Amino acid sequence: MKWIKGEVDSGGHHIGPTPPATSEVGDYWFDAVAMTQAVYLFDEETEKHFWLSTSPVKTWQYSGFLRTATWKVIDDPFLTINDILQSSRIAHLNQSGPVSNLYHEEASAYALWFHKRLCTEFDLKLGLSMKRSDLPINLQKSALRFWDNMRPDEDEENYRAAIRITEPPVEIQRDVLGEWETHSDIGLLTTTGGDCPMTPKEYGSRTEFVIFETLLDRTQFQRT
Repeated sequence: MKWIKGEVDSGGHHIGPTPPATSEVGDYWFDAVAMTQAVYLFDEETEKHFWLSTSPVKTWQYSGFLRTATWKVIDDPFLTINDILQSSRIAHLNQSGPVSNLYHEEASAYALWFHKRLCTEFDLKLGLSMKRSDLPINLQKSALRFWDNMRPDEDEENYRAAIRITEPPVEIQRDVLGEWETHSDIGLLTTTGGDCPMTPKEYGSRTEFVIFETLLDRTQFQRT
Protein backbone atom coordinates (compact mmCIF):
# COMPACT_ATOMS: atom_id res chain seq x y z
CA MET A 1 0.00 0.00 0.00
CA LYS A 2 1.24 3.51 -0.75
CA TRP A 3 0.09 7.10 -0.33
CA ILE A 4 0.20 9.41 -3.37
CA LYS A 5 -0.86 13.03 -2.79
CA GLY A 6 -3.44 12.01 -0.24
CA GLU A 7 -4.58 9.00 -2.25
CA VAL A 8 -4.20 5.30 -1.52
CA ASP A 9 -3.10 2.56 -3.92
CA SER A 10 -3.11 -1.08 -2.87
CA GLY A 11 -3.11 -4.05 -5.26
CA GLY A 12 -5.87 -3.09 -7.68
CA HIS A 13 -7.73 -0.93 -5.16
CA HIS A 14 -7.46 2.85 -5.36
CA ILE A 15 -8.97 5.50 -3.10
CA GLY A 16 -8.99 9.14 -4.19
CA PRO A 17 -10.88 12.04 -5.77
CA THR A 18 -9.94 10.96 -9.32
CA PRO A 19 -9.30 7.58 -10.98
CA PRO A 20 -5.76 6.17 -10.94
CA ALA A 21 -3.48 7.04 -13.85
CA THR A 22 -3.06 3.38 -14.85
CA SER A 23 -5.56 0.57 -14.29
CA GLU A 24 -6.25 -3.04 -15.22
CA VAL A 25 -9.64 -4.54 -15.97
CA GLY A 26 -11.30 -5.48 -12.71
CA ASP A 27 -9.49 -2.88 -10.61
CA TYR A 28 -11.55 -0.92 -8.10
CA TRP A 29 -11.63 2.83 -7.49
CA PHE A 30 -13.38 4.30 -4.47
CA ASP A 31 -14.41 7.80 -5.48
CA ALA A 32 -13.64 9.75 -2.33
CA VAL A 33 -15.76 12.68 -3.56
CA ALA A 34 -19.00 10.96 -4.60
CA MET A 35 -18.38 8.20 -2.00
CA THR A 36 -18.98 5.37 -4.46
CA GLN A 37 -16.99 2.35 -5.56
CA ALA A 38 -16.49 1.61 -9.26
CA VAL A 39 -14.94 -1.20 -11.27
CA TYR A 40 -12.69 -0.61 -14.32
CA LEU A 41 -14.00 -2.09 -17.57
CA PHE A 42 -12.61 -2.26 -21.10
CA ASP A 43 -14.27 -3.41 -24.32
CA GLU A 44 -11.70 -4.61 -26.87
CA GLU A 45 -14.03 -4.25 -29.85
CA THR A 46 -14.83 -0.57 -29.31
CA GLU A 47 -11.74 0.24 -27.20
CA LYS A 48 -14.09 1.92 -24.77
CA HIS A 49 -12.91 2.00 -21.16
CA PHE A 50 -14.72 3.37 -18.16
CA TRP A 51 -15.45 3.04 -14.44
CA LEU A 52 -18.90 1.64 -13.64
CA SER A 53 -20.27 2.13 -10.12
CA THR A 54 -20.85 -1.18 -8.38
CA SER A 55 -23.87 -0.05 -6.33
CA PRO A 56 -26.87 2.22 -6.94
CA VAL A 57 -26.79 5.79 -5.63
CA LYS A 58 -28.12 5.94 -2.08
CA THR A 59 -30.73 8.38 -0.83
CA TRP A 60 -28.25 10.14 1.48
CA GLN A 61 -25.91 10.73 -1.47
CA TYR A 62 -28.67 12.24 -3.59
CA SER A 63 -29.89 14.33 -0.64
CA GLY A 64 -26.36 15.68 -0.19
CA PHE A 65 -26.30 16.66 -3.84
CA LEU A 66 -29.58 18.57 -3.48
CA ARG A 67 -28.24 20.47 -0.46
CA THR A 68 -24.91 21.32 -2.10
CA ALA A 69 -25.50 21.98 -5.80
CA THR A 70 -26.69 25.33 -7.16
CA TRP A 71 -28.85 25.27 -10.28
CA LYS A 72 -31.70 26.90 -12.14
CA VAL A 73 -34.48 25.18 -14.04
CA ILE A 74 -35.00 26.28 -17.63
CA ASP A 75 -38.37 27.73 -18.53
CA ASP A 76 -39.36 25.34 -21.29
CA PRO A 77 -42.79 24.30 -22.63
CA PHE A 78 -41.66 20.64 -22.59
CA LEU A 79 -41.10 20.84 -18.83
CA THR A 80 -44.55 19.67 -17.76
CA ILE A 81 -43.88 19.13 -14.03
CA ASN A 82 -43.21 21.66 -11.27
CA ASP A 83 -41.37 19.60 -8.64
CA ILE A 84 -38.08 18.83 -10.36
CA LEU A 85 -35.16 18.49 -7.91
CA GLN A 86 -37.49 18.84 -4.92
CA SER A 87 -36.35 16.94 -1.83
CA SER A 88 -39.93 16.44 -0.63
CA ARG A 89 -40.42 13.64 -3.17
CA ILE A 90 -37.73 11.47 -1.56
CA ALA A 91 -38.34 12.45 2.08
CA HIS A 92 -40.06 9.13 2.82
CA LEU A 93 -37.14 7.00 1.60
CA ASN A 94 -34.64 5.24 3.84
CA GLN A 95 -31.47 7.36 3.76
CA SER A 96 -29.23 4.29 3.64
CA GLY A 97 -31.22 2.63 0.84
CA PRO A 98 -31.13 3.27 -2.92
CA VAL A 99 -32.74 6.50 -4.05
CA SER A 100 -35.76 6.13 -6.35
CA ASN A 101 -38.83 8.09 -7.48
CA LEU A 102 -36.57 10.28 -9.62
CA TYR A 103 -37.25 11.73 -13.03
CA HIS A 104 -34.73 10.80 -15.71
CA GLU A 105 -33.72 14.46 -15.79
CA GLU A 106 -32.93 14.43 -12.07
CA ALA A 107 -30.83 11.30 -12.39
CA SER A 108 -28.91 12.90 -15.29
CA ALA A 109 -28.38 16.09 -13.26
CA TYR A 110 -26.95 14.15 -10.33
CA ALA A 111 -24.48 12.31 -12.57
CA LEU A 112 -23.42 15.46 -14.43
CA TRP A 113 -22.75 17.43 -11.24
CA PHE A 114 -20.25 14.75 -10.20
CA HIS A 115 -18.67 14.87 -13.71
CA LYS A 116 -20.21 11.52 -14.61
CA ARG A 117 -23.09 10.18 -16.70
CA LEU A 118 -25.82 7.61 -16.28
CA CYS A 119 -24.96 4.03 -17.13
CA THR A 120 -26.08 2.44 -20.39
CA GLU A 121 -27.23 -1.02 -21.40
CA PHE A 122 -23.76 -1.54 -22.92
CA ASP A 123 -22.05 -0.60 -19.65
CA LEU A 124 -24.13 -3.05 -17.65
CA LYS A 125 -23.67 -5.93 -20.09
CA LEU A 126 -19.91 -5.56 -19.85
CA GLY A 127 -20.00 -5.12 -16.08
CA LEU A 128 -22.23 -8.12 -15.45
CA SER A 129 -19.88 -10.32 -17.50
CA MET A 130 -17.03 -9.60 -15.08
CA LYS A 131 -16.52 -12.56 -12.75
CA ARG A 132 -14.19 -10.53 -10.54
CA SER A 133 -16.73 -7.77 -10.06
CA ASP A 134 -19.25 -7.69 -7.22
CA LEU A 135 -21.57 -5.77 -9.53
CA PRO A 136 -24.04 -8.59 -10.36
CA ILE A 137 -24.91 -9.47 -6.76
CA ASN A 138 -25.13 -5.80 -5.71
CA LEU A 139 -27.54 -4.91 -8.49
CA GLN A 140 -29.69 -8.00 -8.13
CA LYS A 141 -30.03 -7.36 -4.39
CA SER A 142 -31.22 -3.82 -5.09
CA ALA A 143 -34.11 -5.14 -7.22
CA LEU A 144 -34.09 -1.88 -9.18
CA ARG A 145 -34.34 -0.78 -12.75
CA PHE A 146 -31.91 1.97 -13.75
CA TRP A 147 -32.35 5.04 -15.91
CA ASP A 148 -30.45 4.57 -19.18
CA ASN A 149 -28.28 7.36 -20.53
CA MET A 150 -29.35 6.38 -24.05
CA ARG A 151 -32.78 7.11 -25.53
CA PRO A 152 -35.13 4.27 -26.54
CA ASP A 153 -34.57 2.72 -29.96
CA GLU A 154 -37.42 4.72 -31.45
CA ASP A 155 -35.61 7.87 -30.26
CA GLU A 156 -38.82 9.66 -29.43
CA GLU A 157 -38.08 13.03 -27.83
CA ASN A 158 -40.54 12.55 -24.98
CA TYR A 159 -39.56 8.99 -24.05
CA ARG A 160 -36.77 7.59 -21.88
CA ALA A 161 -35.41 4.09 -21.24
CA ALA A 162 -34.92 2.14 -18.03
CA ILE A 163 -32.69 -0.92 -17.80
CA ARG A 164 -34.07 -4.04 -16.16
CA ILE A 165 -31.85 -6.89 -14.92
CA THR A 166 -33.71 -10.22 -14.86
CA GLU A 167 -33.23 -13.05 -12.39
CA PRO A 168 -30.68 -15.79 -13.23
CA PRO A 169 -29.90 -16.52 -15.95
CA VAL A 170 -29.05 -12.81 -15.95
CA GLU A 171 -30.35 -10.86 -18.92
CA ILE A 172 -30.82 -7.16 -19.59
CA GLN A 173 -34.04 -5.66 -20.92
CA ARG A 174 -34.99 -2.06 -21.68
CA ASP A 175 -38.35 -0.56 -20.74
CA VAL A 176 -39.66 2.50 -22.59
CA LEU A 177 -41.15 5.13 -20.28
CA GLY A 178 -42.49 8.63 -20.53
CA GLU A 179 -40.08 11.52 -20.01
CA TRP A 180 -41.67 12.57 -16.71
CA GLU A 181 -42.52 9.19 -15.24
CA THR A 182 -41.23 8.22 -11.80
CA HIS A 183 -41.32 4.80 -10.20
CA SER A 184 -40.34 3.39 -6.82
CA ASP A 185 -38.26 0.67 -8.52
CA ILE A 186 -36.12 2.93 -10.75
CA GLY A 187 -32.80 4.11 -9.36
CA LEU A 188 -29.60 5.42 -10.86
CA LEU A 189 -26.15 4.03 -11.51
CA THR A 190 -23.27 6.19 -12.74
CA THR A 191 -20.34 5.75 -15.11
CA THR A 192 -17.08 7.68 -15.26
CA GLY A 193 -14.71 8.09 -18.22
CA GLY A 194 -11.70 5.78 -18.22
CA ASP A 195 -8.96 8.34 -17.75
CA CYS A 196 -10.70 10.93 -15.62
CA PRO A 197 -14.16 12.26 -14.80
CA MET A 198 -15.60 14.31 -17.62
CA THR A 199 -15.05 18.04 -17.33
CA PRO A 200 -17.40 21.01 -17.79
CA LYS A 201 -15.13 22.27 -20.59
CA GLU A 202 -15.78 19.09 -22.58
CA TYR A 203 -19.43 18.47 -21.79
CA GLY A 204 -20.92 21.73 -20.57
CA SER A 205 -22.67 22.28 -17.25
CA ARG A 206 -26.32 21.66 -18.14
CA THR A 207 -28.73 18.86 -18.79
CA GLU A 208 -31.81 19.32 -20.95
CA PHE A 209 -33.74 21.36 -18.39
CA VAL A 210 -31.23 22.16 -15.62
CA ILE A 211 -28.30 24.59 -15.71
CA PHE A 212 -25.75 24.38 -12.90
CA GLU A 213 -24.04 27.50 -11.62
CA THR A 214 -20.92 25.36 -11.24
CA LEU A 215 -20.21 21.66 -11.16
CA LEU A 216 -18.45 19.99 -8.28
CA ASP A 217 -14.79 21.09 -8.13
CA ARG A 218 -12.79 17.91 -7.66
CA THR A 219 -9.47 19.75 -7.54
CA GLN A 220 -10.27 21.08 -4.07
CA PHE A 221 -10.03 17.50 -2.77
CA GLN A 222 -6.54 16.94 -4.17
CA ARG A 223 -3.50 17.55 -2.00
CA THR A 224 -0.47 19.26 -3.51
